[in-house]
Amino acid sequence: MKRFDELEHAELVALTDDQVTHLIELEIAYAGVIPEPEPTLLPVKEPDIEPTVEAYEVHGIICMSQNDAVTISKMDIRREDYNWKVSSRYKTLKKPDKYENAGVKPVKYYNSDDLEKVQAQIKDAERNKGINSDRQSAYRKYRESISEIETKVWDKIRDAKDFEADLARAREVLQKHQNLAEGNEAIAQKFFTDAYKDRPEIIKVILPDYDMPAEGDATDGKAE
Repeated sequence: MKRFDELEHAELVALTDDQVTHLIELEIAYAGVIPEPEPTLLPVKEPDIEPTVEAYEVHGIICMSQNDAVTISKMDIRREDYNWKVSSRYKTLKKPDKYENAGVKPVKYYNSDDLEKVQAQIKDAERNKGINSDRQSAYRKYRESISEIETKVWDKIRDAKDFEADLARAREVLQKHQNLAEGNEAIAQKFFTDAYKDRPEIIKVILPDYDMPAEGDATDGKAE
């Protein structure tokens, strides 16, 4: 039972999606995280009811009569206030905020008798919404907890596949150098190692018998 960081390059490249999922689940198990399945949400059926009671709001006050609301809107209204940076014991008065001075606003409310008829359905809907929210929250926290694990596994696989692509390109380059060298393998090898001097890991795979020069050594490496 190998973990993802114990797999060889070729094994990583050959992984199927199912095998990757297995490796991620294995890392989750090692991390001690309880797996959380994608939540099944309960149905939420809202009652077929609309607000029908018309009223008028002004300065946060609800009036049943538009005339009353207009009258209040013309009054010099103040609100109790205090400086929270100093003390709440010393009260002052302030004018309503600008958004409260927008004038009379028509509003609608539900009829209490209508709500009484569908209160059981409302309770069920609110209950199910609460359960759904808890399930979604638990799953979201689970996903957050394993995202780093998934990233590490997929990064390792992508690096392996990128390296495989680099190797394929390097083989093409070596073939081109061999053609340019007209059969002289030593010259082809020099072309290739000069081109890939900053990618010793590529040279090691493509030319396994090539002796990499020690750092600072100007002597060309030679195949054994």
